[in-house]
Amino acid sequence: MSSARVNGLRICWGVKRGRRLVCGEPVTDEETIKEVKELIEELKRRIEKHKSKLETVAFIDELIGLLERWLGEHRDDKGEKVKEATKIVEKMIELLRKLRREWSERYWRQLLELMELLEKNAIDVIVTGKNSDDKSLMVHLYNKGIAIEVSKIAKSESTTISLILSKLKGDHVDVLNVFNDKKVLKAVQHGWEMTDGSIVEGYPRMVTN
Repeated sequence: MSSARVNGLRICWGVKRGRRLVCGEPVTDEETIKEVKELIEELKRRIEKHKSKLETVAFIDELIGLLERWLGEHRDDKGEKVKEATKIVEKMIELLRKLRREWSERYWRQLLELMELLEKNAIDVIVTGKNSDDKSLMVHLYNKGIAIEVSKIAKSESTTISLILSKLKGDHVDVLNVFNDKKVLKAVQHGWEMTDGSIVEGYPRMVTN
């Protein structure tokens, strides 16, 4: 596949292959290239800003601490909904501890490797979408078990960064139906529809993370 080099940086349009994108045609539009470089600089800035938390896994410890405090505050609560929520919280703590171990052992190193490759212009910068009123521009970066997506959100100047980790196993928790209140259920459904719903080729679609 071909790719464009801009000051040594390879920038190309993404083509779907398996679970990841690969380089297709080179990006030649100067405005798109400028925006891609701005997204990359924002990624570097945020990684540097939060580097100490990422290196010491403080961001995971903070989440575990919040959940453990919630358990302590509700330890004596006998309500049915709290009991069901407790099962979910305990499972989340278990998964976060697994993530903490995996992050320390490999994901943090892989993130550093990715950023080093980016600094050396030795990585494909894959682009999808465009910066317009109805579509977001997104940069995709890959290294071994991690992927980074940097997005410039449509209709705004905000930038979001997603770090995707592969080979992590999830789990499931069986709980009672705590949404038997129709008003609550309807509110939840409308909330999901507003934040994650869309129409694609005339059909409703919902995607969430």
